[in-house]
This record gives sequence, C-alpha cells and structure tokens, in this order.
Amino acid sequence: MKTEKINQKRILLFLAFAFGISWATGLVIYLTGGLEKSPTFDLAGTQISLALILLATAYMFGPALANLITRLVTKEGTNNLFLKPAFENKRWRYYLAAWFLPGLLTIAGMILFFMFFPRYFDSQLSTLESMINETGQIPAINPWSITILQTLQALLISPLLNALPTFGEEFG
Repeated sequence: MKTEKINQKRILLFLAFAFGISWATGLVIYLTGGLEKSPTFDLAGTQISLALILLATAYMFGPALANLITRLVTKEGTNNLFLKPAFENKRWRYYLAAWFLPGLLTIAGMILFFMFFPRYFDSQLSTLESMINETGQIPAINPWSITILQTLQALLISPLLNALPTFGEEFG
C-alpha cells in the first residue's frame, strides 16, 4: 500500500512538472506573438524565431526535465534511467528494427497507396521537376536521383537526427 502511494505521488509530481513546464513555455510563445509573429534572432546568418527555439528546447524537453525534477524531489535517484543501450542477448535486433522499420513501413504504405490509387502516381516526377525548373538553374541531377538519395537519407540519417530533438518527450 505504501509503495502505491509513493508511485501515485511520483506520477502526480511528474504530470504537474511536465504540464507546468510545457504550458509555461506555450504561454511565453503565445505572449510573444505566437508561432507566426514571434520575434526572430539572427544566428550565424539564419533567422530563427523565439517560438522555434522554445519549442525545440523547453517545450519538447519539458517531460525530460519533469522526469529529472521528480526524481530529485522524491529522492528516487538516477539508477533506473535506462539510458545505456543494451546490445546483449540479441537485443540489437530491436535497435535495428527501431532504426529501419518506420521508414520501410512508410515506403510500403506508399506502394500500397499507389496500388489502390494509380492515377496519382507520376512516374516522370513532373511536380519535382517543375520545382527544380522554377529555381532557374539547370538541374545537374534528375528527379529520380533526388528521390532515391532523399529516401536513403531518410532511412539512414533521419532516425538519428530526429532522435535528438524528440529525446526529451521520450525520456520523460
């Protein structure tokens, strides 16, 4: 019974911290112009809005911060954070599946979609080609090469790039 009350306390604290951090960040974004009229900063020649900075940091890392604050308040410690990958006992298969399966399922969904709706399939990639032509530059690469390269990039690199900003939500 005592363990149940401790767990309930941890859950309620976590929820209060997670929602508090995220809602406070959302309020700051709202009060500073929202997503559309947020002030911008020049970082190395690139204009980045305050809203984007807050969304990518405090808002998305709110649950992770809540996890750590809850552990500090309840004196739970950091022993069971499970941040170290476990490759023993053939668990590497799960990591491999987590890396490639979402992209492969997306490709399978696309194939299935075009099987049911072939009228939407454009084998010439005319929309992409028109976008390339609108830039006014002579394309050095054909649209299919761009499509294949971007698909490979999505399968090989995107999982790592997407894992970094979304880590806060998953860790929380």
